[in-house]
Amino acid sequence: MRKLLSSSLFVGGAAAAALALSSPAAFAAGWTVTNGNASGAFTVGLKSGTTVTFKDVNTNQTFTCSASTINGSAPAGTSRPNPVASITSGSFTGCTGPLSSTGSATISSGGLNAVTYNSSTDTVSGNISGISAALTIKSILGTCNATVTGSVGNNNQDTYANGTGTLTLTPDPATQTLKIATTSGVCAGLLNANDLVTFQATYVVSSPTPPLTVRPT
Repeated sequence: MRKLLSSSLFVGGAAAAALALSSPAAFAAGWTVTNGNASGAFTVGLKSGTTVTFKDVNTNQTFTCSASTINGSAPAGTSRPNPVASITSGSFTGCTGPLSSTGSATISSGGLNAVTYNSSTDTVSGNISGISAALTIKSILGTCNATVTGSVGNNNQDTYANGTGTLTLTPDPATQTLKIATTSGVCAGLLNANDLVTFQATYVVSSPTPPLTVRPT
């Protein structure tokens, strides 16, 4: 359960966070980003009616959060290299898990990389790398704190739909590298360093309006 919570840490994200993703190998000319916010800022929140789901790969325990907001920067421009956007802050709240545990998490960094583009659906696929997050879990045992690092979408299965501003994060345990880096407090062996965690969520851009777009240059 603690492990699950630690995954909530984010992520993503993680996880994350908010835009299209990409790899330097695809589209050598780079990416064109449009963003109605002159500062390059963007914000995404959970799609209505959905939750964030974290899963501990080792124990198969799950943990869900009812609310999450992620902020970042995606400056407008052409021929932009990866990462096309970066996560600057984010939170996961309303989290519950096994044994009536509760928790929350924050994310402080992450790079959104764009790899491929599907012109028929106006969708970019890619991954989020360099994630750094922190988690707090409370249960009858006490309070456990953890840090989480790594990446999600390593098989480039995360997608961003330009038309709707929808970022979909899909877990793939086979290529998962998001893991618990450190633990402290009363974790009682329920959450351990080096445990792998997956992250699943659907985010929608709330700012700018209309949503920012990412397409090959």
